[in-house]
Formats: sequence, C-alpha cells, structure tokens
Amino acid sequence: KYNTKGFSIVLDAMQRRWRRVAEFGRWLENEVKGVHVGVNLYLTPEALEDEEGGGKQDRQGFEAHWDWMDVIVIQLSGRKRWRVAKQPTIFLSNKDQKRRPTNEEAQYFATDEGHYVEFTMCPGDSLYIPRGFMHNASTVDFDELQSTDDKGEKIGGEWDDCPAYPSDLNTTQRLLLANHQLSGPSLHLTFGIEQGCAGTMESLLHHAIHAYFAEGVSKDSEYQQLIVPASEGATWKSILHHSLAEVARRRHDECDNPR
Repeated sequence: KYNTKGFSIVLDAMQRRWRRVAEFGRWLENEVKGVHVGVNLYLTPEALEDEEGGGKQDRQGFEAHWDWMDVIVIQLSGRKRWRVAKQPTIFLSNKDQKRRPTNEEAQYFATDEGHYVEFTMCPGDSLYIPRGFMHNASTVDFDELQSTDDKGEKIGGEWDDCPAYPSDLNTTQRLLLANHQLSGPSLHLTFGIEQGCAGTMESLLHHAIHAYFAEGVSKDSEYQQLIVPASEGATWKSILHHSLAEVARRRHDECDNPR
C-alpha cells in the first residue's frame, strides 16, 4: 500500500539499479548506435475521486512536453492514456534546444489537428516517440471509455482498451488480467536514446529518402521502371532505408574497431 496523494513517483537511472534493464539498455544502445541510453521508471496513481465530488480526476507525471532524445516506452502494469503530436516541435532536436512548449504550441497540440488519435498503453505494450514530438500521458477513468449499448449500459470490459491481448480469454482469465495487470497504478519504463552527430546525419538521410518518395516519381522515368513489384515483398524505398541503416552501422563499427 502507498499514498502519493495523486503525485507520480519517478526513479531516474534505472540502468544503474536493475540489471535486466541495464542489459537491455546496452543492447539498445549498440543496436541504434546511440551515444547513451538512460532509463527512468514512472509510477502514476489511478485517477482519483475529486474531493468536491466532481468525478475522477486524471493523473499525470508531466504536462505536455517534448524530449530532445528518442524515447521508447514499455508499459509494465496498469494502463495509461497517451497523446502524441503529428509533427515535431523542433525537427531532430538536441539537448541545447530543450525548452518548455509555448502557449501557442501547447494549444495547437491539444487540437485534433495537432495530435494523433489517443490510445491506451497496456502491460507489454511498447511505444516509440521520435525526439522533438510533443506528448503527454495520464491515468484516466477508463470506465468512461467503455462502449455502451442502446440502454446506456456498459458493454465489454477493461481489456477492450488492449487490442493486442488475446480475444479468446475465458471469464476467469479476464478477471485475473483486469485485477492484477490492468487495474491499479500505471508503471512504465522510458528508455531515452541520446543521438550524436552520426545518428543525426543518418536520420537526415532517412528523412531525405522519405521526402523524395512523398513527392512521387514519374511513371515514365527509368528509375520507376526498376521498382521491385510489391508482390515480392519489397520496394525501392524500403531497400534504400535498410541499406542506409546497414551502411551506417558498418561505418560505426569500423570507427570503433579500426583495423
């Protein structure tokens, strides 16, 4: 039992406290060729009843913000409702550019045009947020999110917010899942991936490839005639992205281990 009076608990540098987390962090750092991967643990209480009788109040660890590093979130227990911006506040941001969003940026983020459709993170779910993209997360009254029938009665259950979960669970399994994993406070790990110059240059090239194909390629061009049929499971766009990633990693390894 614990009582945070609605406040979140944040434990920094979990890679120094939890061996398995440290091992995964080192693997992730090597895989993406980042400069450093730091890990934080966030515990946010459930939505609490308003003392004035105004219903349950959402709880969140931070207000809407953006990070200067790439972020991977892994939900461990409980649930959290997320909102992520469609466009970055600062493209390929770095540590020196970190600041709080302006009122105008925060207001636009709150509009339907400023963010993707909200979604719920359930135990076992993971989320990638590129650096510079504004986001926020909170524990909400998930009962209000349940569907209702024509009589206004709730249908389904708590697991309906978790589409990745098996749909063929029996009643006992669903109750156990709801009681031991979905209910209670939200607990998640955040892996912050710091990118250096090499990672930023690779990102710029990936964006250049994406922008080129977004403009469209003439059907009469010699390049268009070389496109791999979709039935073969690949396109030149995906081939270029994978080739760039492979070259960048080989180059990184050569710099770390010169002959």
